[in-house]
Amino acid sequence: MTHIIYRTCENIHAINGLRPEWCVAKTLKNKCLKSLASGLKDQDYQFIVIGDKLKQESINIIKSIIPDADIRNFEEGLGNQKSLFQSYCAADSLINDKDVVFFCEDDYLFLSKWLKNMNYFFSNIGNKFEYSFYHPTDYPDQYREDRTRRWYLFLNPNGGWFREVGSTTCTKACSVKTYKKHSELMKDCAIRKKIGYNQQTEPVYNDTGADDGRLSEIFGHKNSAGYIKLNQTAVCFSPIPGDSSHVHKGTESNFIDWGQLYKSIDE
Repeated sequence: MTHIIYRTCENIHAINGLRPEWCVAKTLKNKCLKSLASGLKDQDYQFIVIGDKLKQESINIIKSIIPDADIRNFEEGLGNQKSLFQSYCAADSLINDKDVVFFCEDDYLFLSKWLKNMNYFFSNIGNKFEYSFYHPTDYPDQYREDRTRRWYLFLNPNGGWFREVGSTTCTKACSVKTYKKHSELMKDCAIRKKIGYNQQTEPVYNDTGADDGRLSEIFGHKNSAGYIKLNQTAVCFSPIPGDSSHVHKGTESNFIDWGQLYKSIDE
């Protein structure tokens, strides 16, 4: 089974950066959710919503798109860090180590085959590694020259490839076994950001935001704050082409016309 833990709030603007020109902010989240839901047909899943002070209208819309959604609305308000922390807390109750848990933000567009590809990955590739993660977006930063490294590359029989990557965002999947192993780190990265090192080469943190870069150090990723030595303890893969795209200007997955997909989804 795949457990989808979906974070959403009433804010329609990007936290960092800008939306693409083809995006209409007021319809963004509904269209993204509809695209996600298009991949759930005939799949075995649980859908949990971590709602950050949602209005009843928003709750009704989610229910109309995914009727069996388990909506956990925090009426006191959370903000991005506490919302991410709560999504990890929701995963603490998962028992079956072989199940997959997918942590998902509300501003990602999906192709209808996204869950089919993710399930294939974990059943046939991810399970060959002790700890593996999956990021459904072919993020363009993975093509920068400073990311040059030897990576695993596997053929996807559904089309394309699965490529090992060095980092992920807050939208990612892993087995429940992998989550249990890294849950303390993931929760800490939700509420503290690493900003550098002191003179004793000890990390220095603050609470200005969540830090997916620090989490990605387990993949051998070089955090913008720097690292002392390469220490890869897990792997992360993305599909090529991507099955999803972050709806931020400059971060759209390559090779797919995401603007056309967005326009094709009913409002």
